Amino acid sequence: MNLLVCSTLVFGQPDRNLERDKAANTQSTKRIALVIGNGAYTGAPTLKNPPNDARDMAATLKGLGFEVTSGIDVKQRDFKKLIREFGQKLKAGGSGLFYYAGHGVQSKGRNYLIPIDAEVMSEADVEDTGVDLSLILNYMDDAANGLNIVILDACRNNPFAKSFRLATGGLAQVDAPTGTLIAYATAPGTVASDGADQNGLYTSELLKQMQVPGQSATDMFIRVRAEVMRKTAGRQVPWESSSLGAFYFSAPAAPKSEPDINETVVAKDPAAIEREGWSYIKDSKDPNDFRDFLKDFPSGANANNAKIKLEQATWDSVKESKNKALIHAYMEEFSDGVNRPLAKIKLRQLGEAVTDSAVAVNSRDLSVTGNFVGHIQDKANNQPIAGARVVFTNLESNAMVTAVADPGGNFAKDSLKPGSYKIEVSADGYVLRETKQKLYAADTYTVLPDPFELERVPPETGTSRKDFYGIDLVYIPPGQFTMGSNKFPDEKPIRKVTIKDGFWIGKFEVTQEQYQKVMGTNPSYFKDCPRCPVQNVSWMDATAFVKKLNAANDGFQYSLPSEAQWEYAARGDATAALDQTTWYKDNSGGKTHPVGEKKPNLFGLYDMSGNVWEWVQDIYNGNGYFGLPTDGSPNLKIGISTLRVARGGGFGSLGRDTSSDRRHMMRSAERDANFGFRVAARIK
Repeated sequence: MNLLVCSTLVFGQPDRNLERDKAANTQSTKRIALVIGNGAYTGAPTLKNPPNDARDMAATLKGLGFEVTSGIDVKQRDFKKLIREFGQKLKAGGSGLFYYAGHGVQSKGRNYLIPIDAEVMSEADVEDTGVDLSLILNYMDDAANGLNIVILDACRNNPFAKSFRLATGGLAQVDAPTGTLIAYATAPGTVASDGADQNGLYTSELLKQMQVPGQSATDMFIRVRAEVMRKTAGRQVPWESSSLGAFYFSAPAAPKSEPDINETVVAKDPAAIEREGWSYIKDSKDPNDFRDFLKDFPSGANANNAKIKLEQATWDSVKESKNKALIHAYMEEFSDGVNRPLAKIKLRQLGEAVTDSAVAVNSRDLSVTGNFVGHIQDKANNQPIAGARVVFTNLESNAMVTAVADPGGNFAKDSLKPGSYKIEVSADGYVLRETKQKLYAADTYTVLPDPFELERVPPETGTSRKDFYGIDLVYIPPGQFTMGSNKFPDEKPIRKVTIKDGFWIGKFEVTQEQYQKVMGTNPSYFKDCPRCPVQNVSWMDATAFVKKLNAANDGFQYSLPSEAQWEYAARGDATAALDQTTWYKDNSGGKTHPVGEKKPNLFGLYDMSGNVWEWVQDIYNGNGYFGLPTDGSPNLKIGISTLRVARGGGFGSLGRDTSSDRRHMMRSAERDANFGFRVAARIK
């Protein structure tokens, strides 16, 4: 199998781009393309797909209004001549696009495109018989024509590897001018699947998405990446480095003046919904997933499977514990569970002679008392809560006794009769919690969970306060919501997510003024706007900002929001019209705007959609949300750690791509004119 590697798109200098975006995207603007596909090599393995890719790309670009010059199986002399002629055309103005498919190699950090007549016997021959990528980039830069695109479908395995002292797969990262967009079919220095069809996998998806009306280049890459990752099961991860404004291969389609009265919408079959829900949780290790499934589908086709999985998952969660109360709780919930014999063995190992929990209780001398002990602490900072009150109520006699936690947060209550108890734990300024638990004779049981954590009484929803640096923070309460969508593979599956803990989040995106105050610099392209969101920041820049905030030790523990926290907060209001809440392609004028000028959502948050894409903590998983946390915490395990998620859309996005479920990703060290962030926090 041939290996096809990184396709690279390089967009011209940002200052020119941002000034000429509008002109570059009108169909009347001159568009010039050079397309080359090499496959009939004489000194290297022949390639089947590149000539096909080049022909199809040329045809597609002509249909999109480009003036196309093409070459198939081109020798070095003709290759350079075509590039020179292309450079001369660019000087007359217009947008330029260069496409190449064929062999490409890197040598000593430089990238070379290989003509069909190249004879490479040693690494030194590459410079002599190849075509240096910098040649085309220099012609584009010299033309100063505004917007240029380079597409390289050229990162195959090095066909001359045996002739190189240090053979490296794929192309090197392109050294393009400052402020360009670089997009790879896979990460630099790696290889990608060629595919078995007429076109290479990445190019075939590129050809489809280029023709979607009204889709910006940034949004196009999102869709191409999602499809490539889906078809390769995440083995091939397209990669981008972006600093451009909006560019559209296909102009936006005119909106429909009337709805389609012939459209028929068919509701999902309940049985199909049950089957889909089961597919989401069938491999889960969390007992609560199966409990929730049985609540939603008590008589479903998979109800019995869920009961079996629930029993096993519950046993797996307690079998390593040394707390006898957990083992008893399992035995009481599953009176005929297949793991009961193992539970009895576990109790005997813990010093309790028992053949069955019910027999054990009935055979004991109930006049012999038992003991409860425990430790109470603050959930946010893990500090003990001195003076916390623990009230034990016997559910049979209603007898009530109280214990008080010592300065270390510890309490003990002995001489309690065996039986079932309601245990209420409270402290001044904290939310009361209760649990139910059985006490057995002549044993000491730890009140569960251990430690027993209390939450502070939360602020009212939407409460706002300023931090040390003047950043406005808004309190978001705990809750449950449905996360994801069926629009794209990386947004599936739709699942319930529970935000267990309330949190604080920035009322606005971090502004240039705030970033300058904390970091001492302003990397934004649209400067001289202190209240505009900071942009052109990488994920690593955002986390460095957070680290500086935490160094102030102002009572908050800062972070980027998790992806779940961000989407939960963004869904605070779905009723307002898009233009009332969002700066996007149709109303932004190709630039960012001061924060807070649009309508806030119901949580009181501004610009959760549009203005800039916002970095979150999470690692990007191209397989969607399968296996990711459902408790609001970030995904820090599954996927490639250098690929991070951004949410919300930016000033150059289509309206549909500013929705709360839309995802984007980029390498953590890359900066982009469309990217900024807001912070999250909890009270220490």
